[in-house]
Amino acid sequence: MLLGQAPTSGDSSAGYGKPESRATGAPHGGDWTCPSCRDLVFGSRGHCRKCGVNKPGASSSGGDWTCQACGDLVFASRSACRKCGAQRLATAAKPPPVHAGDWRCPKCNDHQFARNERCRSCGEARPSSSWLGAAVGLAPPCYWAHQAGDGPPWRIVPADAVEIEALRLAMRSGGTLGGRDQRAPGRHSGFQLHAAWRLQHPGLWGKYAMERENLRQVDLKSISGAVPPAQLRREYVEMAEKLPAELFSDINEVFLSHGTAPESILPILSGGMNERFSGGLFGNGTYLAEDIGKNDQYCRAHSPGNHSELRKLLYDDTGISHPGNVFYMFVCRTLLGYIIRTRDGKADIDHNGRSIWSSHQRELALIPSSNPPVLHHSLLAETGGVIARYREFMVFHGSRIYPEYLVAYMRT
Repeated sequence: MLLGQAPTSGDSSAGYGKPESRATGAPHGGDWTCPSCRDLVFGSRGHCRKCGVNKPGASSSGGDWTCQACGDLVFASRSACRKCGAQRLATAAKPPPVHAGDWRCPKCNDHQFARNERCRSCGEARPSSSWLGAAVGLAPPCYWAHQAGDGPPWRIVPADAVEIEALRLAMRSGGTLGGRDQRAPGRHSGFQLHAAWRLQHPGLWGKYAMERENLRQVDLKSISGAVPPAQLRREYVEMAEKLPAELFSDINEVFLSHGTAPESILPILSGGMNERFSGGLFGNGTYLAEDIGKNDQYCRAHSPGNHSELRKLLYDDTGISHPGNVFYMFVCRTLLGYIIRTRDGKADIDHNGRSIWSSHQRELALIPSSNPPVLHHSLLAETGGVIARYREFMVFHGSRIYPEYLVAYMRT
């Protein structure tokens, strides 16, 4: 499956970062200017090829779709793009609302209402309450592709059209790019999504889901009052709304991103995030962001001749083309819970400058309103102190992060 293939840096005809041009050198009727990045885009495209913003005022008949490979608008009656031949991608439906007592079928993973004694899809009997996956909150997401019980312990699945469109929102940076922290040199003005994959790892999901239930059923009951809501960039809020996941806002379950190097991808896919390999100004936790501009500072390029095992998994086995020098970031479900904020990595800016640590750079301070005592669940480093451009989020327990999507992107 080809998702938004872009030419390599050696393809001089592509002109990425410059307005699209025609043989005459002048725009044709229907060409439009992107309201976000001011790029000139062909009239046939439904979204900007540079930053992914949808065509303003675009209207289409019900069911018409945008080709993820070339951006052409295609009639609903067509199953393949008339321009490049790419097949129409399936879309993921939003899961049904969850109510108390609802359960998951252990055989087909279908969502069942509390009143059902048998699965409405396959007829399997309702499992006993002792089965770990019986609770909807612990079961794998209903939009995961079916996995055989005797298959590999985890798999990656190319993201569908709905997920791709949502993840494009993460390609928009809200700050200046580059800087002294950038590991891979080069000048660029933006980012373009090339492909994305969903990680389906029942083992990692089980750890994450158990931690989520613990926060909701144990920690919340120890805290007087509601957990202060996390405030994220608009693009990340919209991305979460468009993705098929149902998030628990009462514990600040959100999507954040984590940039990484090619050699770290397979260990993360297999074993999840590990704070023991991380460190920095704000402690020994996993560092996440709400802006690709920050993530990109930690990334290094994957060229076609390197990391052959990674290339086989992501590209050769899925039919997606490798575009050349490509970078990666994870878009992760993250349990921020009760957040403590700092500007210098030492003092709590909401409680008279008290220390943010209970164990220096490993465990956060106690939540003042908790009884029995509960530790803060995450740390937010605000700008205006030791950091200038991008806020960062630190989580000190890997089980509170599920790396649900791996995104491949290019600098433009």
